[in-house]
Amino acid sequence: MSDALAKLTAARLSDAGIEFVTVDLDGLRIPAREPVVGDILVLFEGGEVSVFLGDITHCHFTPDQADDKFPCCTAEQAAKDAAQFIREVVEDKWVLWCWNDGRGGCFKPDGNDEEAADSPLPGEEVKYFRWSGSFVPSNTSLERTRG
Repeated sequence: MSDALAKLTAARLSDAGIEFVTVDLDGLRIPAREPVVGDILVLFEGGEVSVFLGDITHCHFTPDQADDKFPCCTAEQAAKDAAQFIREVVEDKWVLWCWNDGRGGCFKPDGNDEEAADSPLPGEEVKYFRWSGSFVPSNTSLERTRG
């Protein structure tokens, strides 16, 4: 499954103008535009796609069976969702944030509740970035209360 996810994800990124290098057989690396943000590392392990945004945060895109609470997610859908997320990060549509120790999260400022759920709590002292580098929010409305 990991090999299939790698091929599907790479194919979905092939027309995005994103240059990446293969990391062994289990991953892709997109070199950082700004060193402070770090590389995007895409790993294909355990039957899922994991996207690491430098050392700041990561997201998982996991194919799974449907159950009473969630619809199924096919390998194709997981690869599509991961590729879309990567495209949007590279297009500066996501804000990355971190505490002084470097750990943090990311959120889409104009996204839905799920896309904004990983924003810092109001009053937290954090640094903000976009893929292209440092970012200064125009106001604190980017900080939303996590649910």
